[in-house]
Amino acid sequence: MLKLTILVLCTFTSCKTTAQTVIVKDISEMKTEDWSVDGSVKKYFKDIDNDFASFLGTWIAPMGNNQTFVVSLYKVTKNPRRDTNGNVEYYVDDIEGHYRLVENYDLLNEQVIYTSNKHWVGTTDVYPGIYVMKSNDGIHSYGTVMDTSFPVSSPYYRQEGRLGMKILSTNPTTAQWRISKGSDAKPEDRVFNIPTDIILTKVN
Repeated sequence: MLKLTILVLCTFTSCKTTAQTVIVKDISEMKTEDWSVDGSVKKYFKDIDNDFASFLGTWIAPMGNNQTFVVSLYKVTKNPRRDTNGNVEYYVDDIEGHYRLVENYDLLNEQVIYTSNKHWVGTTDVYPGIYVMKSNDGIHSYGTVMDTSFPVSSPYYRQEGRLGMKILSTNPTTAQWRISKGSDAKPEDRVFNIPTDIILTKVN
C-alpha cells in the first residue's frame, strides 16, 4: 500500500511539474512585456481583437508588361518562438505568406516568373511563410520579408528587409507595401528584386 501511495504521489508530482501554463496576452503588449516566463509558465501574445483580418487574403499590383505581383497572406495562431536550445520561450500569432510575380495573371496561360513558395535549396522542404508580420490596429502591419527571387548564386539571395503594410482604403481595399533596410545597412546591401514600394489591391 505504501509503494502504491508513493507511486501515485510521484506520478502526480511529475505531471504537475511538466504541465505547461499559458498566459494569454494581447499582441499589442509585446512591446512592453517580457516575452518569456521562467519555468513552465509561457505567454501567448494573441490577436485578441482580430486586427489581422484586414490583411489576410490575396493582394495584387500591376507591374507593367502584363506582369502582376501577387501577395498571399494567412494567419498562423500560437506560433512557438524557441531559444537557441529549441525550448519554447513564448507563443505568438503571426501574419505569414508568400509572393509571386506572374505574367497573364488569373488566365489559363498564366506563367510564374518567380515565387517565394518553393523548396529550400538542396532539400524537399518547402519554405515557410516568406514574411512575418503583426498588426495592433488593423490598419498598420509591420515585420520582415525575405527576397528569394534572385538566383541562388547571387549575393542578394535571401536578403531580408523590413516590411510594412498600411491599409489605405476599404472600397476597394488597398494597401501600401513598403520594404526598407535599416539605416545601419550598407548601400550595397539594400538591393531588392521584389517591389519595395507599391499599392496592392485585395481581390479575395
